[in-house]
Amino acid sequence: MRRGGGLLAACILAACAPQPPAASAALRLTSSVAECALGQPFLITVERTWGEGGEPAPWDAQSLQPLSLELLKQRRASAGGQRREVLSYRAVSFTAGELDFPPHFRLQVHSGLPANDAGELEAPSAPVASPNRTWLALIALPVVLFALARARRRRRRREEATVPPPPGALDRLRALDPQAAEFPSELSAALRDWLAERADVRAPGRLAEEMLAADPGLSPGARERVREIVRRCEEMRYAGLPWESEARRAALTTALAIAEERP
Repeated sequence: MRRGGGLLAACILAACAPQPPAASAALRLTSSVAECALGQPFLITVERTWGEGGEPAPWDAQSLQPLSLELLKQRRASAGGQRREVLSYRAVSFTAGELDFPPHFRLQVHSGLPANDAGELEAPSAPVASPNRTWLALIALPVVLFALARARRRRRRREEATVPPPPGALDRLRALDPQAAEFPSELSAALRDWLAERADVRAPGRLAEEMLAADPGLSPGARERVREIVRRCEEMRYAGLPWESEARRAALTTALAIAEERP
């Protein structure tokens, strides 16, 4: 009986003993933009580092309210006695104004309304037109619209004759310099626009990951290589990870081979 009572007491003491505190993690948040329009998607990267032998509490995405977040990718790695976690989110703000997330970044969200617009209904400021004036306006409207359309066509012809067309995504890929500081951002942008040209859609505000998901014609191997190149560009731009010259040239060669459909 004494032995059983001692074992029971030891179990109770172990259950009531204080648990070790969660590991403390250093946090770094980066945004792909400093300002955006209401409802326009952009990228937010969350990077946490902590020592081996502990596990921090899961990162709470609610700390970035009022932003709406969608997790795109989560990666973990260990090196030099440190553990590192990188979370990539697709973020959207439906709140206009200046959003401050100290000490990491500040975001300016623009609405489509004028700054002095209070959202009130406007009362009519002029008397209702007479029936005769209404008929005259209806008769003159087609003439005015025809004249405007004709002038617009003439202006477009003059512009097309004097302004060269912008380079396509493939030409931009061929002109990239792997040694340039802006190479990661220009490479990911050119690949996103190339995917948009393949699908014949507009790309502003859309991420390369979205374009890949919407392109069923791209082979699985090519899709994975493009995804890996874009991921490496994001790590260089937002996490500051080094990218050697040889690896940059290899990434550009792979991107060109996929875009030009070489084997």
